[in-house]
Amino acid sequence: MAFATTLSGIAESLPIHRRKIAGALRLTAVLTFVCLIVAIVLAPDLVTG
Repeated sequence: MAFATTLSGIAESLPIHRRKIAGALRLTAVLTFVCLIVAIVLAPDLVTG
């Protein structure tokens, strides 16, 4: 979760002319959260140990 939050923060701090990079970072952050949620639902023992 920290990785996705960091990516989102970096995307927000980029200047306006770097919109494509910011969009890619936001997309990567969202996909990271989605993968974590899927892992929790489908294989909770992988997440909880």
